[in-house]
Amino acid sequence: MINIDGARLGADAARRLRQADCCTIEPGLSDDEFERIEEEYGIRFSDDHRAFLAAGLPVCSPPEEGVPLTIVSAPNAPTATRQP
Repeated sequence: MINIDGARLGADAARRLRQADCCTIEPGLSDDEFERIEEEYGIRFSDDHRAFLAAGLPVCSPPEEGVPLTIVSAPNAPTATRQP
């Protein structure tokens, strides 16, 4: 059974990432893809992570050396930067 709060959290995170316009969002994973990955690697995605990856897959090239790396996360969370 899917935890509604976890699914909502993942969907909200995906929405914030889209709004940040910091990377390309490719189509999300299907139920069949989740099943294959979980079976192949012996893992189980949490409901929030599953909802996030079902909403879309963030993809981008790594930033160039010296360019700040921004992590989109919860409000008031620290921003990570790449160390030279």
